[in-house]
Amino acid sequence: MYHIRKYKPSDRERLRYIAKETAWKSYRKTEKRAEAVAILYNDYFTQYEPENIFVAVNDDDQPVGYVICSSNYRQFVDKTENELLPKAVKVYPPIRLVHIGLMQTLKGIKLPERRVHFHINLLPEAQRQGLGTALLDALRAHLYRNGVAYMAACGVNRYAGSYQFYKKYGFVTYRNLMGGRATLGIMSKENKNG
Repeated sequence: MYHIRKYKPSDRERLRYIAKETAWKSYRKTEKRAEAVAILYNDYFTQYEPENIFVAVNDDDQPVGYVICSSNYRQFVDKTENELLPKAVKVYPPIRLVHIGLMQTLKGIKLPERRVHFHINLLPEAQRQGLGTALLDALRAHLYRNGVAYMAACGVNRYAGSYQFYKKYGFVTYRNLMGGRATLGIMSKENKNG
């Protein structure tokens, strides 16, 4: 049985593990590649905006998935480019090329000012059990309570399962991007269940 709760600092290493285990297959080939992924796509959130993290945990209270979010977009871009990217490049230099493309995409998209950037990852054994939906529900309600009205999923591969998940959840395609990717958006909402 699983449930959703707020992130605790003691979850940090487990979230880094999940980030590595759910990374693209090519980034799991070596520990250096996987470490660079954890630095770039996990560490900002646990270091600078832990209040915007929700975790799915098992009966032992061990995280099996998460949604991590930045509601301070300018800070996210600044810290990622100036602190985390240099750390990741020291570990695995080719990560710079992937990350530069992603950041150009994120910066170029014209979205509402109070936009957020988020990642959602679940270990394989926790997928297809409604946890992705429950994590997004928790995040959307949290953002709504904090005055953030709009969420965007940027650079989603239109041929991946995540694209179908977001569409089924209610995200609408905001813009089609090059390379078979898209930006999708959804309004935050009040959680009617508490």
